[in-house]
Amino acid sequence: MKRGGRPTVILVHEHAGVLELVEAALRDRGTRVHATLDPFEALEVVRRLKVDLLVTSREHTDLARDLRQFQPELSALVLGDEPMSLEEIEVAVATALTPRAGRGKSQESGEGD
Repeated sequence: MKRGGRPTVILVHEHAGVLELVEAALRDRGTRVHATLDPFEALEVVRRLKVDLLVTSREHTDLARDLRQFQPELSALVLGDEPMSLEEIEVAVATALTPRAGRGKSQESGEGD
């Protein structure tokens, strides 16, 4: 699943500022990140590269289904509407990347658990 021991994440978000902040935070934790504002670019990345996790916003909830045409086992983390700190996002990503028996393909964060 991980190339060279590092997970690969595709990050798709409609706000460039959020995209840049989350990308930098994940890279600082050693994650390979392909970040884009364009869901169609994400499709091209997933066609070419093995990706461990999709991180996206509610704007692109159908994207996971589309990407799974190329990588059926792709997990997805949909960031909720409530504001989250970078640390909370980092923890959510780390949790989503941790293999666990019985974990579903999709997880949501920020839902006021």
